Amino acid sequence: MDTLNKNDLLSDFEKYSKLIESGAIFIYPTDTVYGVGCDARNETGVMKIKQMKQRYKPLSVIAPSKKWVEDNFVILEKHKHWLDKLPGKYTLVLEAKNDVLPITVSGGKKIGIRIPNHWISGFVERLGFPVITTSVNIAGIEPLTNAEQLGETNYDTFKDADFFVDEGRINGSRSAVVDLTGEREFYLRM
Repeated sequence: MDTLNKNDLLSDFEKYSKLIESGAIFIYPTDTVYGVGCDARNETGVMKIKQMKQRYKPLSVIAPSKKWVEDNFVILEKHKHWLDKLPGKYTLVLEAKNDVLPITVSGGKKIGIRIPNHWISGFVERLGFPVITTSVNIAGIEPLTNAEQLGETNYDTFKDADFFVDEGRINGSRSAVVDLTGEREFYLRM
């Protein structure tokens, strides 16, 4: 696995965007913890990430923009104020209007949407397509917060990622998850 920093990723954007579009799995920093992702439209990549996590539950995506969210998801008028909280430490569960992402991402029409308050969101916006975002951990294990942890047994499965964007230690916590698919907002995780 190649290790790079923010400047490497951004200065060689064309190289890394092509790698991601061709199915690369990568680990990257966010405003909460390290995430593992791929092009969310790539079913093979999505399934590889689920295998790495040893978990087959729905995954979330980093949206390329708020406009993309509005164009592709049902947002009730009473819940639109949640879009103003983005970018931020929230995952908004919304219902897709169309088949914007393969069924392997969510298993249905509900999909978790993030726009982190972090430079990685600008990278995804520049890509122009959604990227899978899920914490680097196996269920029941604390999420990855620094590169040194990749050498530990608990994170062995993530060594198969194609590249790692190292930003040092991240002292964040997981995002709050809010389901906005019903009449009332429902907190799944605070």
